[in-house]
Amino acid sequence: VSLTEKTGALLRQARAFRPDVINLTGYYDPAQLVLLLYARQRGIRVVIQNESTAVDLVRNGPREWLKRRILGLADGFFCLGT
Repeated sequence: VSLTEKTGALLRQARAFRPDVINLTGYYDPAQLVLLLYARQRGIRVVIQNESTAVDLVRNGPREWLKRRILGLADGFFCLGT
């Protein structure tokens, strides 16, 4: 499925269902980031699910800056792992 198709499907479902809260399964997927922005514009609360791996232990300044900006848009989090 293309990014355009996935994004369109997510937005159609959000419009049809009209949720109070959306749980995103991460911030790695551009389609979910579009859904995050859509939700914020419409006052829909957003919870982001996240987990870490050994690869995540390597910190990168620009990447950390971007993650802080994205996570700062969330109303809550589900954090998995240790």
